[in-house]
Parts: sequence; structure tokens; C-alpha cells
Amino acid sequence: TDHRLPVVSANLILRGGGDALPPEKAGLASITAQLLTRGANGMTAPQIADALESRGITLSVSDDNDVTRAGLFATVDQLPFGIEMFR
Repeated sequence: TDHRLPVVSANLILRGGGDALPPEKAGLASITAQLLTRGANGMTAPQIADALESRGITLSVSDDNDVTRAGLFATVDQLPFGIEMFR
């Protein structure tokens, strides 16, 4: 029996995290990264969480000093929905 599950794990890494911003905008990249999972596309944070959880999708966004990262983990059949949630 084949117990493998077809999954996709994708990471987008963008140069220019918090250190790329001028001093007067310190923290902006971090706040922006956090807000991406707090509500968007007319959905509230709980609606986004429920939509992702019910499909077994994990989205993550983080900011470091030199890069911003976005991650997606989903089964292959749920990948289109996961990508759409990034839009």
C-alpha cells in the first residue's frame, strides 16, 4: 500500500526585509508581514483561518532583517486555493 501523500511545500524569499527600509519606517516590513494573515480579500482573520484549516493548508509570512519570507504547504489538490489565498 502506498501511504505517500502528494503535497507541495513552497517558499518565496524576497530580498529586502526590515533593513531595506529607512530608519523612520522601522518595523513596517514586520507589521506588513503580520497583517497578511489578519484579513484580506474581504475575509476576516477567522474566515481565512477556517478556510485554510478545513483544506489542510498552511500559509506563513515572516520578516527578517534582510529578507521577507512567504510559505505555503498544501496537498496537490488544494494548491490552487492556497495560491489564490496569497493574491
